[in-house]
Amino acid sequence: MAHGISDENSPDTLDRKIGKLADWIRNAKHFIVFTGAGVSTSTGMNTLLLTEPDVWELRDHPGSIHSLNARTTISTKAIPSVTHMALVELARRNLLHFVV
Repeated sequence: MAHGISDENSPDTLDRKIGKLADWIRNAKHFIVFTGAGVSTSTGMNTLLLTEPDVWELRDHPGSIHSLNARTTISTKAIPSVTHMALVELARRNLLHFVV
């Protein structure tokens, strides 16, 4: 896998890789996270906050009827994901400098 983590890693190997990543983050002059709307999909948020199907949904599922209300959450009721909380914690510790 491109990110270097897979189910094939032993717990020791995974711990070593996570430790190395933590060291890189701690020692980085500028730690920047490039992310996208997909970070919020696990919370039930529609990634584009649309009220109607977007062009990609229509392209991938032509002719189907969509009910976004059945699979989305109102943004004021959304609960942050583990990823959101991790990014906030990294920023709180002054380790994360930018999110793009």
